[in-house]
Amino acid sequence: PRMSLLDQLLRLYPEAAIVASGDGRILAANARAAALFGYSEDRLLAIPVEALIPPAHRSRHEQHRRQYQVLPRTRSMGTAAQRLLGQRQDGSVFPVD
Repeated sequence: PRMSLLDQLLRLYPEAAIVASGDGRILAANARAAALFGYSEDRLLAIPVEALIPPAHRSRHEQHRRQYQVLPRTRSMGTAAQRLLGQRQDGSVFPVD
């Protein structure tokens, strides 16, 4: 099948990148993101985006995602006081900023 423009751009993008829908489904991701989180690209597309966030932060992320759907706006992500954390498939937690 033909690769979408989004998939082509993500493949070339030098950083790990994930695109998620408003309901938290991962729609697209590049190989760098899959490797960073320890998933195959196919498996990454089969999990919700909150699976990539440590359990203690998931509900807050869901809340931010829902608020963005109601009122999209640019906001800073991660601060010195609150670092952004990701969770790999093996359960290890790491800074994603």
